[in-house]
Amino acid sequence: MSTKTWLLCKCSHCGEGIEFTSNMAGDVINCPSCNQTTKLPGEARWTFAGKLFGFSFLALALSVGAWMGARSPAERLGNAGFALFWLVVAAVLFISAMIERNRG
Repeated sequence: MSTKTWLLCKCSHCGEGIEFTSNMAGDVINCPSCNQTTKLPGEARWTFAGKLFGFSFLALALSVGAWMGARSPAERLGNAGFALFWLVVAAVLFISAMIERNRG
């Protein structure tokens, strides 16, 4: 069980205090008092699902690179296992990212 860290800032429009959790740092929200958009201080962080999406596209690029980088049909056949491996990795990471995003 993780504990939440609560932070406090002021709205850039009305000056009212806004209380938010640290995982919201860097987000743009509507102020609860004036309903104007304001950016919460701090850096936006990559979510776990976002990292999974990024790695899935990297694995897909490796798969395509292995397949398209072959100079001859024989070399392409030799690279097929490598390309298939990275394609499966990309699919698993992408599906995991979708599940994680929908869970949160």
